[in-house]
Amino acid sequence: MRIFFLFLWIGVSVNLLAQQPPSAAPSMAPGRSHSDRSENIATPPRPEEVVNGYYYRYLYCDPLPSAQARAAVEARGVQFLSYVAKNTYLAALPVGLVEEQLAAVQVRRLWPVLPRDKMNQNLLQPPYGAWAMDGDRVHVYVQVYPQVRIEEAGERLRALGYAVVAEGNQNGFLHLLLRPAELETLAALPWVRYLELPPPPSEPEDVNGRAMHRTALLDMESPLGRKYDGSGVVAVVRDDGPLGPHIDFQGRYTDWNAADAGTDGTHGDGVAGILGGAGNLDPRMRGMAAGVHLYTVRYEPSFQDATLLLHLAHGATITNTSYSNGCNAGYTLSAQTVERQLYDYPELMHVFSAGNDGSSNCNYGAGPGWGNITGGHKMAKNSLSVANLRVDGTLMHTSSRGPAHDGRLKPDLAAHGQGQGSTAHEHTYRPFGGTSAAAPGVAGVLAQLMQAYREHFNGQQPPAALLKAALLNTANDLGNPGPDFSFGWGLVNAWRAYRLLTEERWLRGAVEHQTVMTHALVVPPGVRQGRIMLYWADVPAEAGAKRALVNDLDLHVVGPDGTVYQPLVLDHRPVASALMAPAQPGRDSINNVEQVALLDPLPGVYTIRVRGQEVPFGPSPYYVVWDYDYDSLKLVYPTGGEGLAPGDTCYLHWDAFGTSEPFLLHYSLDDGQTWLPIEALPGEQRMHLWRVPEAASGLVRVRVSRGSQSDQSEFPLSIVGVPTGLKVERVCLDSATLSWQPLADTLHYDVYLLGKKYMELAGTTAVPRITLPIVQPGEEKWFSVRAVLPSGGAGRRALAVQWAGGLKECPQSHDLALRQIIAPRATDIESAISCEPTTWTVRVRIANDGLLPASGASVIYQLNDEPPVAEPLPELQPGSSLDVAFATPFTLTQSGSHQLRVWVSFVEEKAFFNDTLSLRFRASIETVNTYFTETFTEALFPPERWVVVNPDNDITWRRSSTPVVGADGNTTFATFMNFYNYTKTGEKDYLYLPPLDLSQLPGARLVFQWAYAPFSDGIIEDALRVEALPNCQLHASPVVLWTRSGSSLATQAPTSSAFFPDAATHWRRASIPLDSFAGQRLLLRLVAENDYGNNLFLDDIGIVVEQDTTRPQAFIYASADTFCRAVDTVRFWTGPAHPDFQYMWHFGLGSQPITASGAGPHAVRFITAGGRQVRLIASNAVLADTAYYAVLALGTPIADFYWTA
Repeated sequence: MRIFFLFLWIGVSVNLLAQQPPSAAPSMAPGRSHSDRSENIATPPRPEEVVNGYYYRYLYCDPLPSAQARAAVEARGVQFLSYVAKNTYLAALPVGLVEEQLAAVQVRRLWPVLPRDKMNQNLLQPPYGAWAMDGDRVHVYVQVYPQVRIEEAGERLRALGYAVVAEGNQNGFLHLLLRPAELETLAALPWVRYLELPPPPSEPEDVNGRAMHRTALLDMESPLGRKYDGSGVVAVVRDDGPLGPHIDFQGRYTDWNAADAGTDGTHGDGVAGILGGAGNLDPRMRGMAAGVHLYTVRYEPSFQDATLLLHLAHGATITNTSYSNGCNAGYTLSAQTVERQLYDYPELMHVFSAGNDGSSNCNYGAGPGWGNITGGHKMAKNSLSVANLRVDGTLMHTSSRGPAHDGRLKPDLAAHGQGQGSTAHEHTYRPFGGTSAAAPGVAGVLAQLMQAYREHFNGQQPPAALLKAALLNTANDLGNPGPDFSFGWGLVNAWRAYRLLTEERWLRGAVEHQTVMTHALVVPPGVRQGRIMLYWADVPAEAGAKRALVNDLDLHVVGPDGTVYQPLVLDHRPVASALMAPAQPGRDSINNVEQVALLDPLPGVYTIRVRGQEVPFGPSPYYVVWDYDYDSLKLVYPTGGEGLAPGDTCYLHWDAFGTSEPFLLHYSLDDGQTWLPIEALPGEQRMHLWRVPEAASGLVRVRVSRGSQSDQSEFPLSIVGVPTGLKVERVCLDSATLSWQPLADTLHYDVYLLGKKYMELAGTTAVPRITLPIVQPGEEKWFSVRAVLPSGGAGRRALAVQWAGGLKECPQSHDLALRQIIAPRATDIESAISCEPTTWTVRVRIANDGLLPASGASVIYQLNDEPPVAEPLPELQPGSSLDVAFATPFTLTQSGSHQLRVWVSFVEEKAFFNDTLSLRFRASIETVNTYFTETFTEALFPPERWVVVNPDNDITWRRSSTPVVGADGNTTFATFMNFYNYTKTGEKDYLYLPPLDLSQLPGARLVFQWAYAPFSDGIIEDALRVEALPNCQLHASPVVLWTRSGSSLATQAPTSSAFFPDAATHWRRASIPLDSFAGQRLLLRLVAENDYGNNLFLDDIGIVVEQDTTRPQAFIYASADTFCRAVDTVRFWTGPAHPDFQYMWHFGLGSQPITASGAGPHAVRFITAGGRQVRLIASNAVLADTAYYAVLALGTPIADFYWTA
């Protein structure tokens, strides 16, 4: 192979677009152009630029490569990180580029990334806002390249002396505190990708979402306001597994898969928190619909999961899916399945994220930036897909854009997603954003509207098509007038949709082919703009259809003066200028929604005509909805009842028509008797960031006015501080005492205790201390407190504090506590693996937590349902403890699941919460003397007589929750290790086969299928071993029979996405003879060693008799891949070698030797310089496998000394 040289044209510059936010354009140093920075592709990077085998460059490709071309290049190690400008990528390049690695994408120019390229504009324009400063240092958010783990980046930054405030868990995020003069030094680090100022503090972006979406008007904090929080509605989060634990879902959450939360990620937690978090821990983090009941199922792209079952059996009417499913994939089978569910079950609605591929080219035909909705299933006509907005209502550049593959309008709506905060595991919150966060905002609005509809229409369940029509027609128009391919119909507006539904500004009808239905509508005087929309749930199209629309209806509106109005139609031709153009009146033949806009309409009777232009499946039901804009104002947030703290920043929102006059904002501290100015704003503004004044009042109102029009908060709100220093001072059997720091101007305090679903008022006190009654003191408790003003207004609840359970500063006269089961221990369940019955002595530790000596007590254990075994206890003095070994042991005689329960019996005892402990474990103690194969088709896992050992009690072996494609090409279940989400590197997890009696199994071999794709960075070495324990000696040194790691374990190309086998070719088969253990009783285990890489699957694990037909597999290992010609000696070998395979090596002309045979290692010198491929052929009598390894021999260095005197 030859190294190629790419000569870069000089004198041509490219204007780079944003790397991250639009303000962050890759900048040029003064007086320099891109051509100044261009370099030859053959120029190696400086050593200090290399990051774990990669360095970073801008690539200018002309023509722009297709997705197929990029995929071909990515398969060879190049990683396209982002699209930053016309024809320009930011890419990660592996050291030692060769021609094949970039030729397919036709790179014309290449240049390095400068430090200022990485810095957001807000860092380039000091001074910074006070909220970003800490003395003379500035808070900065940092993103590192994906080739560097966040933990590694944190360690590197600390070693360099930087103060790391926080490490994120995704997207390379870290939070640093440093001096402004250090910013460019930080940006110059090769593994740092991007820097920006953090957003203003004390602005939880969930509150902003509730205000932006107008949900706060439906679920008001005032006790007198509307209370539509989604109560009675069931929603499904189709994501990455179970939620929490988190008290924001208290009493309102069911995991359909009933899986260990430790085996899953936190993406679904973020989605669920925005959809329906209660804000129990922090009231500022309340989601859209805090009353909804949530189910979680794992994402399944085909929709062949529990979604429909949950609708039919459990009343679920909303699902949220924030996962991609291809890119502009057309009307797929999954899209058809979604369509069929929504058409056949008209009360069900699926909500999707539009995707985060806003700059991608997914072959719509208009180039990057268009036609990149990430579905698949999102292309369904009857579903909702949602675009991603920043808090100011602008579109995030990563938000995927339409059209759909056939030119239909997608996304449907837009919602706040970027920069949100939401729930995470272990009662915490974390940053969360993208269209993944925007979609559950709309799903939560749907839940509110469903509750409101039921209450307004006597318990009837609303048709999902009507709700969708209401949302589309009442959305706040953004972007171009009318619909567009970036925002859809606009920003979701829950308040207007609620009014449309409850004021019954809608009708339903049905139309046949080539017939016309007419409806009369009276438009009142004073309307500035009327919007009339036709919507119908369309019949599913054939999978793969070029045009998804089946029933084609047309809308026309005839005015009182005879004017005919047509619906707004977008130009969907695959030309960027056409896709960006505003919609114009015309005929629509591809969408199942049409809208007529009436600007300053004449009052009077309008005729709505619905024509069945092409209706092969008639009659086609439809809905017509209408909405009006008047010259009026509506203050959207705050609505009243909110508790704001002095110094908070709070976005004020209002709705209005037109931009001709400015707005005036005021606030009042005396319920509107007097007003104080906030700001005067131009007529196009609809929001303002208000810093809450230093005041204390429960009679606060906010007002917006324009000319003679004004609107104010419906109810008073409060400004008062939030209590700090809340702590649990004392816990007794029936009470808990709390205290906090006092607040001035406070009448009293409300104290809260977590109830079945929400924080509930538990007591009131005039002093900053209270004793509350409690029950079950041994259980977890959560407390909070808020201030109440003399005027009656209440402030915001403090962040809730947790008490884990037990007594504090409240000793009892008699209190024996069972501290620990010493033996057997949970971590010793491995010892329940044996080839014969095993006997255990139970040992426990008991403490006297009481004030008096304890005598006459006993300790008891019970194994399963066997008779209890008691052991008398000697007198135990206060404060002492005693380890007790039961005189009577228990014997395990059967394999399977067992429970050991131990408790203390003491007649004087009243504190029972600490008396009992239990241990569940599985045992395998009977040998198998028949051949078998385990296919994991049964739901029980581990299977009978199999044992999983999980030393760190975290992610471990489990059965796949959804089918995968097996080695035979059919769907199957398998066992797998979720290395992709397993952050604890080096941890080992064990899967034990049933104990074997090989005296009854002559010629036995262990066989299994495995599938694995490495993580894409190429440095991660997940591993799998097969270990044998001879003579059934569990604690003997294991004999390693088979081992693979990293690339040798790989059955597929590396990927940065979670790997799941979806083709028969993703699998390999292992066959391991057990002849050396013939006649023995043997333990076998599969050992997975984690390196935080990618998922590993195993299937068809068995003990069989077979001829050795193992397919040869060639793997090449080398001591170096870059070296000096004629000087360096390089060693090549394969492993583990198979005794029945032949190995033939070809090192190429100009090497010594040119060929070799055997497993190696072989010492080779390369006489001539250049790149070449080393080839290894592994073969047996019938099969062969070939592997290649790229090496580069550099020219011999020449000494060149130069100095000046």
